[in-house]
Amino acid sequence: MKKNALELEHDTLVRIAREYTDKGYDVRIQPTANELPIELRQFQIDMIARGDSETVIIEVTTSSSLQKQTKLAQLAAQVELLPNHRFELATVSTRVSEGQLNIEQSVICNRCKDAAKLIGQGFIDAALLLTWSAAEGMLRLLAQREGLEVIEKDPPLKVLRTVYASGLLEREEYDLILQIAQVRNEVTHGFVSAKVNANQILSVTHLIQGKLRCP
Repeated sequence: MKKNALELEHDTLVRIAREYTDKGYDVRIQPTANELPIELRQFQIDMIARGDSETVIIEVTTSSSLQKQTKLAQLAAQVELLPNHRFELATVSTRVSEGQLNIEQSVICNRCKDAAKLIGQGFIDAALLLTWSAAEGMLRLLAQREGLEVIEKDPPLKVLRTVYASGLLEREEYDLILQIAQVRNEVTHGFVSAKVNANQILSVTHLIQGKLRCP
């Protein structure tokens, strides 16, 4: 029987919890407010893993739950403020249907604005996550409008290549989005990267706003 998104997220949580437990971390799945730092008690967190030298805040999401991205960026920004804490995001690939995603242009445009605000506040990692969410949404929206062979289950980099091959992106634009994608993967897996700075993230938001003609 095909598993739904919630079941896939749960299975992923259990797998990650086992990995951290094997490394000696004290793991709590769906911790209560009392098990969280005071600064994070406003959030519903999927998992917290406490080690000797760090505490990891872990969230699991599916590629179809785009509306969750803004809350994830807010959480990541708050985690950045806590000493010896880091944020980890695990994305579960799932297929809701063989059709297209219902993507709203206004949501994508608002994410670009929110990312710029996060950069102004110094939350670079959180801005990166939100910007990538907007970039993926833009790519899928452009593909839909052009009638390209793209469906929800296709991974983001495949969508990027398809959109580029159709002539909707210049080479420089393709390279910029690809670089953001690569560093986003490093950040979500807990690696510290200096490859992308605030100006590069803003360049992606400006690219998105230009392609979609955001107000």
